[in-house]
Order: sequence, then C-alpha cells, then structure tokens
Amino acid sequence: MVMIKTILFLALLSISTLLHAQVDSTKKTSTERAALTLGVLNGGGSLVGLDLEVLLSKTFGIQAGAGIKGYGAGMNFHFKPTIRSSFMSLQYWHQGLGDTYVQSLIGPNFVYRGKKWFTFQIGAGYILDEGPEAPLSRNDTPIILMYSIGIYGPF
Repeated sequence: MVMIKTILFLALLSISTLLHAQVDSTKKTSTERAALTLGVLNGGGSLVGLDLEVLLSKTFGIQAGAGIKGYGAGMNFHFKPTIRSSFMSLQYWHQGLGDTYVQSLIGPNFVYRGKKWFTFQIGAGYILDEGPEAPLSRNDTPIILMYSIGIYGPF
C-alpha cells in the first residue's frame, strides 16, 4: 500500500510539471535538462513505473526508474538537442522482485516523444537471466519485444 501511495504521489508530481500558467513563446533556448515519464511498462518494464532522465550533454542522457515490482536504467542518444526529442536508448530492465522475479534483459529501444506529453517506446531485449516467474512457452529464444507507453513532463 505504501508503494502504491508513493507511485501515485510521484505521478501527480510529474503531471504537475506539465502545467504551465504562462509560457513565453519568444524564448528560443530551452533550459529543460530533465524529464519524468510515467507509464505502463516504464520503470524497467514494471506494470506501472516512473523514469527520470537527465541530459548530460545536448544530446546524451541517462535514465533510471522503478515501479511496481521492477527497476531499470538506460543511456539515451537524442536526435535533436532537446529533452523533448525522440531518441535511441540502450536499456536494462529487471522485471519482478523476489518470488515474482521474471527476467532481466538489455537491449536497444526507439523512444518517441511528442512535443507536449505523449511517449512510447519499442525495441528488442536480450534475456540475461530468468526467474521463477519466467514464461515456459518461450521456445528457447533469447530475444523478446520491449515496449512501453506513457506521459512525460520535462523540467
């Protein structure tokens, strides 16, 4: 219950960054250097998770996240010099904890970011390790689909 309250609090906090009372449309340079993403299969492939990305240069960023029974991290290479741009990402996902551990995987993802708030990603992951909740019908393939959908807010 505490985990759900924490995630809801962080979700409301991230949504509040999307609200702007006044926006100066003449401003040419962006001071936004970070973004919070909330969504399904975010936070390392969690059922519902939150990711924080921070730009270290104009086009390179790192991210870390957690959610309901999972966590992850990534290195991001943006196509444009802004946190609001789409990017390629090398991500690590750890899905499940303890008895609910499913798998750990790593792989490249394409992440689309809309100009305002919408985001989704799709990619392929190489399975590094499997846990007690791993599916039995995998046909011994070490590559699986990685995807997520959510909202983001830069700050």
